[in-house]
Amino acid sequence: MGIIAVGLGGGATYAALLHAAGHSFIKGALFMTAGNILRIFKTKSCEWAKGLAAISPATAVLWFGGFLAISAIPPFSTFVSKFLILATLATGGHWVTAGLYLLFIAAVFLGMSHTVIAMTFSAPAPEVKPTGSPKGFIIPAAILLAAALALGLYMPDGIQALLEEAARL
Repeated sequence: MGIIAVGLGGGATYAALLHAAGHSFIKGALFMTAGNILRIFKTKSCEWAKGLAAISPATAVLWFGGFLAISAIPPFSTFVSKFLILATLATGGHWVTAGLYLLFIAAVFLGMSHTVIAMTFSAPAPEVKPTGSPKGFIIPAAILLAAALALGLYMPDGIQALLEEAARL
């Protein structure tokens, strides 16, 4: 939400609205995937929910993909929106804000990456007896993550027109 506020405050209204749309898809996918992780490990502790790639590869792909998407790694829509916000700040002469924006984005990425990488790629804790994951718990999150990816690769004219009109208003 801070990124959206910076975008709006910096005059990048279209980019802020694009970010809100992409962020909504990604956050939905991450919440569903987190629920799947809770179902698999029966714990909310990140320390115990490790080895996801070995236990449930599909959930691991969604979890790590969601992390990359929320972190604005290309080609996700959040990369496009964060880049447009940064470009607007820079071209508007808001150099201090642009620098702080990049610094805080990097700090959040580094903070999240440690936990997400450990949960995804570490060996499972021996005390935890995980359960499987039905496809019905994978598909909805995959659709949302795919939507965020699609908006980063191609912006349909209708959606672009809606975002532009909302930004104009």
